Parts: sequence; C-alpha cells; structure tokens
Amino acid sequence: MDTPPEKFIKELKEGQTKPIYLFYGEENYSKEEAIKRLKEHLFKIYKEKLLVRSITPESEEVYRIVDTLKTIPLFGGKSLVIVRDFDVIPKSAIKEYVNYCKAPNKINSLVLLTNRNDLKGINQDLVNSISKNGCVVKFQKLESSQLLAWIKSLFKDDGIEISDNVAFKLLDLVGNDRSLLNYEINKLCLFFHGQARITLEDLSQYLTSVRQVDIFDLADSFLDRDHAKISRLLQRIFEQDKDSPLKLIGIINKQLAILLEYKAAVRKKIPKDRILHAIAQGKTLVMRKLEAREKLWEEQELRNLLSLLRTVDKDIKQGGLGKPWLEALLFLL
Repeated sequence: MDTPPEKFIKELKEGQTKPIYLFYGEENYSKEEAIKRLKEHLFKIYKEKLLVRSITPESEEVYRIVDTLKTIPLFGGKSLVIVRDFDVIPKSAIKEYVNYCKAPNKINSLVLLTNRNDLKGINQDLVNSISKNGCVVKFQKLESSQLLAWIKSLFKDDGIEISDNVAFKLLDLVGNDRSLLNYEINKLCLFFHGQARITLEDLSQYLTSVRQVDIFDLADSFLDRDHAKISRLLQRIFEQDKDSPLKLIGIINKQLAILLEYKAAVRKKIPKDRILHAIAQGKTLVMRKLEAREKLWEEQELRNLLSLLRTVDKDIKQGGLGKPWLEALLFLL
C-alpha cells in the first residue's frame, strides 16, 4: 500500500524514519526534494557520522551495497544508501535486495528510486517486503492549482509577491517541469533582488529580452575570473540596459556572499554533505561551481570585494556612473 508524500513528510517531522523507501513516479523534482528532506533530517541526528552513498545501475557497487547496509556503522553512525533507476538493475543483483528487504538492518536506510509511474514489472516480492518493512511513496505531478500555489510560495520565500497571472505566464513560458521552473524562479529572484513585487510587465521584459542572459553570464564570468568573456559581455550589456550595473552588482554580491560562506565552511572542515544542503541548497550544480571557484578566491579578497560593491551600489544610487566602476572592478581581477 502506497504512502502519500504528505504522510512521508509528516512522519519525518515527527522523527519517524524507515529502513527502506521505494520512491516511484514521474515527478522527479518531488523525489529529489524528498531525498533532500530525508538527508537533512538524518544529518540533524547523526551529523558527520552520517555516511551517504548514491549509486546507479552501471556501478559495480550495486552488487556490494547490501553488505554495506547489513554492517552496523562504527561510533553510532548511520549509512544512507540511494540507488537510482533501480528498475534497470541487473537481475543477478535483485535477489540480494529482495532478501535484504525481507529483514532489513533498522540502523541504516536504503532508498530505491524509479521513474516508472506504476510498479508493474518490478519484482513483487521486493515491493511487498518494502511495503511491510518500509515505505512505498508515489510522486505524481501536481495539479494546476497546486502548481500555482507552489510557484507563488517559492517567490514568497525570497520576499517577492506575484499574482496568479504572473504564475500562469511562467507556466505558459517554461512548462510544468518543476526543476526547470525552480531554475527560472531562482534566476528571477536574483534578477529582481530587493524588489517586493514582480508584475506581468516585469516578467515580459525579462523573458523577451536577451540582456538578462548576458548579465547572468557576466556574473558567472566574474566569479570564474574569465577575463576574455567579461570583456566581450561588458560593452554589450551597457549598450542594452542603462540599469544593468545595479542589477549586475546585486547578482554578483549575492553570489560572492555564498562563495565566502562556502570557503569559511571548507576552512572549518565542515563535511561536504552538510555544505551541500546548508549552503548549496541541495543543488549539485551549485556545489560544483562553488568547488571550482573556491580555488580562485581568497577569503580576504571576497570580503574586500563585498565591501567595495556596497560602496559602488551606494554611489550609483546617488547618481554616480556605473560603467567606470564596473570596468575598475574588472582590473581588480
């Protein structure tokens, strides 16, 4: 019998976890959010003693991971093993999983993932054992009204209000894939940082022009210290948008602050899994960028630059010229 996603979340909040989970359904975003919540819950309990392993069917580990699950971790720790695309694991390995799920080690946790929208074709002994000893959760795509509320909630988390019309327009332009929507909403929140409300007119200007792409590219190039690309983009942005300096400063400022927080965490030897969720918000792409950029910047450099950006922002708002300031920042690299 399936457990509704809402019940899974409620049980986590109440401190209840299972030794086995089977997450299925075509709503990938919800599955990844469920894994993120499970990791965060377990990390609060086990801290650095939590060992997270994520494997795919191609990995040789699919044959050995059951032995890891059977083992009691040292020093009161816990293993969380995530097996992706479980339905295509070689049949020769399935028997081990079936036997394990009949009598799982309750200290560790196993999460099996599949994009199938039903459980036909999956070993029924396995499904029945997980239903009995763990939790089977189906993640379905949200209805229109639920999706609308979710979009508005993401903006609200960033202090921005939007109308239903703006949410509908986003759906029309981006589609109902929540991963893509989340990506675009993050960009919008960065672009309109500090603005209390985004209107249809704001959204139309943003989505129908190419300059916001240039601004995000320039911000990324700045953080990557890519001199050649900065030079190519800088003039084009100034020609297209007189307000671009302030928008660019807002985006760079936020990204520099995140990078500074990341470097401080690395210096303090905080585990990477904890950094992934606390700083990179569970997004592996963000984590990869932080790991690459961390080597390019010193902490004091970042602090000095953040201080300078505050000065530049204040000067431009009081009537100063943005272009000379930003060209000067380029030479600081």
